[in-house]
Amino acid sequence: MIKSVHIFASAVFVSLAAPAVFAEQARGNPYCFPAKGIGNLVERINSVDADRRDVVDVTVAPKFLIRDNGPWPERFFIRNNDEEFDVPVMTPSGETPGFVALAKTHERGEVCVTDSARADLPVSDESLYFEMGLAPLFKNTSGRHDLGELKEGAKDAKIFYKKMVPAALRIFTPDTDSFAVKYEAEIAAPQIFALTDAGEVEIPSVAYRDMHVVTFDQIEDLDAAALIIKGGDYALQPTPSVDVMKRLDGMMNKKQKEIDAKKDG
Repeated sequence: MIKSVHIFASAVFVSLAAPAVFAEQARGNPYCFPAKGIGNLVERINSVDADRRDVVDVTVAPKFLIRDNGPWPERFFIRNNDEEFDVPVMTPSGETPGFVALAKTHERGEVCVTDSARADLPVSDESLYFEMGLAPLFKNTSGRHDLGELKEGAKDAKIFYKKMVPAALRIFTPDTDSFAVKYEAEIAAPQIFALTDAGEVEIPSVAYRDMHVVTFDQIEDLDAAALIIKGGDYALQPTPSVDVMKRLDGMMNKKQKEIDAKKDG
């Protein structure tokens, strides 16, 4: 439902999640998670220099996405001690423009969603999805991405990712040498090509979550001049390899089970 700052491994378009995202208990009503760290994370993202934002950029825009054609949540609020502070949800966009400021002001509190329609669903269900908009995405969406653009975008995206992890762990930030294509609408099959001297050559992609991932090596091995994306409107994000993202997902899953076991004990 609400994804934690799951850096490389979240839906791959990085978003905000609750600490119990992997636990399969029912989410309950209201559904809450700590506000701590959200405001500071956004500040770190916003501190990235302008010269790192010319090819890829992050636009922090917290919003709800309805994926089951169900109702909007009845209430979105931050609870701090005995006080509650409402965060308006703009419809039909789902935007929550006051969220980040309130989360920073009340970082000792918790973020809560009143959503009776989905109270019995597991917390990992994504029918109601809260997206922070933390993914570094290519600003160009023309369908053609030249090699120079891909190289620069991958390098700059890593800077954004480093801002999302604790300082002590930044040295371990993996290279973002893959590219995830996420189509805005469902498609029968991805249409991803390398532009070569012989024309457009289709590149096999790996489906991971709601995206289709190709690597820089695949493009370079074809001696291609550009990556070509067809099939509809899309977003393109530099990411680590699928293997790395799966490993990070597994590590987070294991850690969450440990946290849940301590709570139950």
